[in-house]
Amino acid sequence: MNIDTALGFPPNLPEVVIGKYNDGVTTRELDVTWDDFDDSEYERQGMFVVEGTVEGTSIRAVANITVKPLLTVFNMDQLQAGETLEATIIGINKENRSIPVLVSVTLYGSDGRLRDVSYANTNIESEQEINITADLVLPDDIAGNKVKVFVWEGENIHSSNLRPLTSV
Repeated sequence: MNIDTALGFPPNLPEVVIGKYNDGVTTRELDVTWDDFDDSEYERQGMFVVEGTVEGTSIRAVANITVKPLLTVFNMDQLQAGETLEATIIGINKENRSIPVLVSVTLYGSDGRLRDVSYANTNIESEQEINITADLVLPDDIAGNKVKVFVWEGENIHSSNLRPLTSV
Protein backbone atom coordinates (compact mmCIF):
# COMPACT_ATOMS: atom_id res chain seq x y z
CA MET A 1 0.00 0.00 0.00
CA ASN A 2 1.07 3.57 -0.64
CA ILE A 3 0.57 6.25 2.02
CA ASP A 4 1.37 9.95 1.82
CA THR A 5 2.21 12.08 4.83
CA ALA A 6 3.33 15.66 5.37
CA LEU A 7 6.84 16.58 6.47
CA GLY A 8 6.97 16.39 10.27
CA PHE A 9 3.80 14.30 10.62
CA PRO A 10 3.79 10.56 11.34
CA PRO A 11 2.07 8.48 8.67
CA ASN A 12 -1.47 7.33 9.39
CA LEU A 13 -1.04 3.57 9.14
CA PRO A 14 -4.22 1.47 9.01
CA GLU A 15 -5.05 -0.96 11.81
CA VAL A 16 -6.57 -3.36 9.28
CA VAL A 17 -5.40 -4.57 5.87
CA ILE A 18 -7.35 -6.41 3.19
CA GLY A 19 -6.03 -9.92 2.63
CA LYS A 20 -6.65 -11.51 -0.75
CA TYR A 21 -6.87 -15.28 -1.02
CA ASN A 22 -5.19 -17.38 -3.72
CA ASP A 23 -8.44 -17.53 -5.73
CA GLY A 24 -7.86 -13.84 -6.50
CA VAL A 25 -11.44 -12.95 -5.56
CA THR A 26 -12.03 -13.67 -1.88
CA THR A 27 -10.89 -10.99 0.55
CA ARG A 28 -10.89 -10.58 4.31
CA GLU A 29 -10.03 -7.78 6.71
CA LEU A 30 -7.05 -8.69 8.90
CA ASP A 31 -5.53 -6.83 11.84
CA VAL A 32 -1.99 -5.60 11.34
CA THR A 33 0.64 -4.58 13.89
CA TRP A 34 3.18 -2.24 12.33
CA ASP A 35 6.87 -2.45 13.19
CA ASP A 36 8.37 0.50 15.04
CA PHE A 37 10.24 3.04 12.94
CA ASP A 38 12.38 6.06 13.70
CA ASP A 39 10.63 9.46 13.86
CA SER A 40 13.43 10.90 11.73
CA GLU A 41 11.98 9.01 8.75
CA TYR A 42 9.20 11.60 8.35
CA GLU A 43 11.34 14.61 9.27
CA ARG A 44 12.72 14.80 5.74
CA GLN A 45 11.19 14.57 2.28
CA GLY A 46 11.46 11.27 0.51
CA MET A 47 10.26 7.72 0.85
CA PHE A 48 10.60 4.96 3.42
CA VAL A 49 9.04 1.55 4.01
CA VAL A 50 7.25 0.26 7.11
CA GLU A 51 6.44 -3.42 7.51
CA GLY A 52 3.92 -5.05 9.79
CA THR A 53 2.74 -8.41 11.04
CA VAL A 54 -0.62 -9.54 9.68
CA GLU A 55 -2.56 -11.39 12.39
CA GLY A 56 -2.88 -15.13 11.85
CA THR A 57 -0.50 -15.26 8.88
CA SER A 58 3.20 -15.34 8.11
CA ILE A 59 2.65 -12.61 5.50
CA ARG A 60 4.20 -9.20 6.10
CA ALA A 61 2.22 -6.07 5.29
CA VAL A 62 4.24 -3.40 3.49
CA ALA A 63 3.49 0.34 3.49
CA ASN A 64 5.44 2.58 1.12
CA ILE A 65 5.45 6.00 2.80
CA THR A 66 6.02 9.20 0.81
CA VAL A 67 6.88 12.29 2.87
CA LYS A 68 5.79 15.46 1.08
CA PRO A 69 6.42 19.09 2.06
CA LEU A 70 2.67 19.68 2.13
CA LEU A 71 -0.24 17.27 2.05
CA THR A 72 -3.76 17.95 0.79
CA VAL A 73 -6.59 16.08 2.50
CA PHE A 74 -10.11 16.13 1.04
CA ASN A 75 -13.41 15.52 2.81
CA MET A 76 -14.63 13.29 -0.04
CA ASP A 77 -13.12 10.62 -2.30
CA GLN A 78 -14.91 11.86 -5.43
CA LEU A 79 -16.74 15.01 -6.47
CA GLN A 80 -20.35 15.03 -5.25
CA ALA A 81 -22.89 17.29 -6.96
CA GLY A 82 -24.22 20.09 -4.76
CA GLU A 83 -21.90 19.24 -1.85
CA THR A 84 -19.13 21.33 -0.28
CA LEU A 85 -15.63 20.12 -1.13
CA GLU A 86 -13.10 20.89 1.60
CA ALA A 87 -9.37 20.79 0.86
CA THR A 88 -7.15 20.96 3.95
CA ILE A 89 -3.43 21.62 3.59
CA ILE A 90 -1.21 20.28 6.37
CA GLY A 91 2.51 20.54 6.98
CA ILE A 92 5.10 22.49 8.96
CA ASN A 93 6.81 25.74 7.97
CA LYS A 94 10.46 24.68 7.86
CA GLU A 95 11.62 28.12 6.68
CA ASN A 96 13.37 30.51 9.08
CA ARG A 97 10.73 33.16 8.47
CA SER A 98 7.03 33.76 8.68
CA ILE A 99 5.22 32.89 5.45
CA PRO A 100 1.85 34.13 4.20
CA VAL A 101 0.01 31.13 2.73
CA LEU A 102 -2.70 31.35 0.07
CA VAL A 103 -4.70 28.24 -0.86
CA SER A 104 -6.99 28.12 -3.86
CA VAL A 105 -9.45 25.34 -4.67
CA THR A 106 -10.20 25.60 -8.36
CA LEU A 107 -12.95 23.83 -10.32
CA TYR A 108 -12.41 23.20 -14.03
CA GLY A 109 -15.15 22.09 -16.41
CA SER A 110 -14.90 19.13 -18.76
CA ASP A 111 -13.73 21.62 -21.42
CA GLY A 112 -10.76 22.61 -19.20
CA ARG A 113 -12.13 26.09 -18.50
CA LEU A 114 -12.24 27.63 -15.04
CA ARG A 115 -15.72 27.28 -13.52
CA ASP A 116 -15.22 28.42 -9.93
CA VAL A 117 -12.51 29.18 -7.38
CA SER A 118 -12.31 29.65 -3.63
CA TYR A 119 -9.45 31.05 -1.54
CA ALA A 120 -8.24 30.81 2.05
CA ASN A 121 -5.19 32.43 3.56
CA THR A 122 -3.23 32.61 6.78
CA ASN A 123 0.22 33.52 8.07
CA ILE A 124 2.42 30.66 9.30
CA GLU A 125 5.32 31.37 11.67
CA SER A 126 8.60 29.46 11.43
CA GLU A 127 8.25 25.85 12.72
CA GLN A 128 4.48 26.33 13.10
CA GLU A 129 2.08 23.69 11.79
CA ILE A 130 0.14 24.56 8.66
CA ASN A 131 -3.50 23.59 8.78
CA ILE A 132 -5.62 25.63 6.42
CA THR A 133 -8.87 24.68 4.70
CA ALA A 134 -10.45 26.14 1.59
CA ASP A 135 -13.87 24.97 0.52
CA LEU A 136 -15.96 25.13 -2.63
CA VAL A 137 -19.64 24.34 -3.16
CA LEU A 138 -19.80 22.03 -6.15
CA PRO A 139 -22.40 22.60 -8.87
CA ASP A 140 -25.19 20.15 -9.63
CA ASP A 141 -23.58 19.25 -12.96
CA ILE A 142 -20.11 17.92 -12.16
CA ALA A 143 -19.64 15.26 -14.83
CA GLY A 144 -16.15 15.56 -16.31
CA ASN A 145 -15.13 18.34 -13.91
CA LYS A 146 -11.76 18.42 -12.14
CA VAL A 147 -10.57 20.15 -9.01
CA LYS A 148 -7.04 21.42 -8.48
CA VAL A 149 -5.59 22.82 -5.27
CA PHE A 150 -2.82 25.39 -5.39
CA VAL A 151 -0.74 26.55 -2.42
CA TRP A 152 1.07 29.83 -2.94
CA GLU A 153 3.12 32.24 -0.92
CA GLY A 154 1.06 35.39 -0.47
CA GLU A 155 -1.84 37.00 1.35
CA ASN A 156 -4.23 37.15 -1.60
CA ILE A 157 -4.30 36.45 -5.33
CA HIS A 158 -3.46 40.07 -6.19
CA SER A 159 -0.41 40.44 -3.95
CA SER A 160 0.92 36.89 -4.32
CA ASN A 161 4.05 36.33 -6.34
CA LEU A 162 2.46 32.95 -7.21
CA ARG A 163 5.53 31.18 -5.84
CA PRO A 164 4.51 27.59 -5.03
CA LEU A 165 5.29 26.57 -1.48
CA THR A 166 7.37 23.49 -2.08
CA SER A 167 10.00 24.23 0.57
CA VAL A 168 7.48 24.73 3.39
